[in-house]
Amino acid sequence: MLGGDWSIIGPQISPMTVVVLMRTSWEEAEKAKTFTLNLLDDDGEPVRHGPERRPIQYNGRLSLDPGNPLADDKVARMTDIHSNVMVSLGSLPLQPGHRYRWTFDVEGEEIASVQFAVRSAPEN
Repeated sequence: MLGGDWSIIGPQISPMTVVVLMRTSWEEAEKAKTFTLNLLDDDGEPVRHGPERRPIQYNGRLSLDPGNPLADDKVARMTDIHSNVMVSLGSLPLQPGHRYRWTFDVEGEEIASVQFAVRSAPEN
């Protein structure tokens, strides 16, 4: 991944992409699950945007294609499945001089998070 894993941005906010890399067993992958990607502020509150002040949140479903030919391959099943979820974003309503955190929840349980900071605006 080129340019991934930054932890400080701004103070001007550019478009970005969030990628969640996952590794799971075949047994877990065969169970359909829901996921939520949330953007939280320093206080753990959802970052909101737009006139309706909706939280920045992306929901989806994780499931293995039941017709996957590897599902019956005994050797393939000895290795975890590697997959990803990717969300491309425009400029977000982030404030200079603050920290934020992306969380990735599966079935309502937070399984991963990453924090980042927006640099303070230069003083004139």
